[in-house]
Amino acid sequence: ELLKLMKRAGWKYITIAPESGSFRTLKRMNKSIDPKLVPKKVEEIKNSGLKAIGFFIVGFPDETIKDIKDTIKLIRRCKFDLFFLFNFQPLPGTAIYEELLKKREIALNFLPEQYSSGNISYIPEELKKINFSILRLKEYLYLIIRNPSSIKLLVRYYNLSDTAGMLLSNFKNILKLNKVML
Repeated sequence: ELLKLMKRAGWKYITIAPESGSFRTLKRMNKSIDPKLVPKKVEEIKNSGLKAIGFFIVGFPDETIKDIKDTIKLIRRCKFDLFFLFNFQPLPGTAIYEELLKKREIALNFLPEQYSSGNISYIPEELKKINFSILRLKEYLYLIIRNPSSIKLLVRYYNLSDTAGMLLSNFKNILKLNKVML
């Protein structure tokens, strides 16, 4: 009922942030969310006439290839109108940042990159052979083929210049041939 009222009030979309499709990663993130419930919530959002946008993070410390595959499965199962697949960035002042400092996985003067730049400032050891730009591009292409109107949402969410810059940056990162696709 609330979703229908939001639609009538002029809302166009709702963004939700499951952040991962992996129980293990979500536990590590201290998120008490059950990824099995997300598809039903996305369906409720869409059935109310609103668009559903998802936020996800890959490359969280100790994350595995299986965890990332679980996230991709969730994204596809939900059929989001648009989603964002960001690389993990250790943020100063957070517990995980302090943990990575203590383990010497990041330097004392470490500062994260801009999320949408396509540049990655931290990658867990097990995931260093993955080209995350290819992973993102592959999933965005899958989304666009399944739902061409997602391009409009992407451009609405970012401006056209930022969207083009983000895509260009990801294409440049794809050219790093020493990485493998997931």
